[in-house]
Amino acid sequence: MEKFFIHPYPHLVIDNFLTQDYCERLINDADKCLKNNTDIIHGGRKFLPRTSEEFKLLLNSSKSWSELDRKMNSKELYELLIKKVMDHNSPNKYKRWLTKKNIYFANLPSIKNFMPERMKSKWIKMLNSKVKTISSYKLFQLLLINQLDNIYRLFVSIFDYFRNRRRISLLYDYSLANKGYSREVHRDSDSRLVVFLLYLNELESNSGGNLEIFESKRNHGAFSPNPDIKSLNKIKEISPSPGKLVLFLNTSNAYHAVSLMNKSKSGRHFLYGGYTLSTSLFSLSRIGSSKKLNTEYHLYR
Repeated sequence: MEKFFIHPYPHLVIDNFLTQDYCERLINDADKCLKNNTDIIHGGRKFLPRTSEEFKLLLNSSKSWSELDRKMNSKELYELLIKKVMDHNSPNKYKRWLTKKNIYFANLPSIKNFMPERMKSKWIKMLNSKVKTISSYKLFQLLLINQLDNIYRLFVSIFDYFRNRRRISLLYDYSLANKGYSREVHRDSDSRLVVFLLYLNELESNSGGNLEIFESKRNHGAFSPNPDIKSLNKIKEISPSPGKLVLFLNTSNAYHAVSLMNKSKSGRHFLYGGYTLSTSLFSLSRIGSSKKLNTEYHLYR
């Protein structure tokens, strides 16, 4: 079942995007990769980014994950929400932004495409190393290369702008959240255009972990990326279930949160990601926003 909502910001909920059996295969195939991964981000969830070496091995070894990756990378999925936005009575500022430039899909621009294999391998190794294990000289090298990578993405974004184009890249991860996990009310970072959450399992009744949708009590002025909850009204909660997909347009007031997980046997298995711009220079979410909220590109290098 597919449900589209324009209020308080455009979002689409598809209850059976994947079957329960398919979700169970995904969890089982990724079990070892996630157990061996110690990376913890945002509210205490384990995550495995699509660009990591472990995820690449998973894609090569699992037919289910390989098929899902192709499905998530399809332009059709992005356009599923965009078409709904264009066909409904959504604000003109969104429609103008979505139609102003020609969208094209490609990997996130990176200077690694111009590096010799040896240098590229060294960079990737440094990116995957703990800071305390890297010498001061290598840390300086890493920071320099990262900055050059940021400048290159900015250059590509400007180049596309003058060619009347916008480059969209899919950045996502597979995550596992356990008891104690929550997220405060926020909108997503500037460069995210369309955000999605794909749930792979169901949680126990009244255990928390629900996606909460909020609206601002005011409809004018600039919106903060991290608002005071007293300035908001909670509109609804969306509970995780196997194969449920939630897509939403990352506008300046696309406020959402995750309720505290107060118990969990298996954890909350999900994919989080977004169709993402090369930089925040021409972002949709900055329209009507009070300040910047940088995208964590480094998590996907």
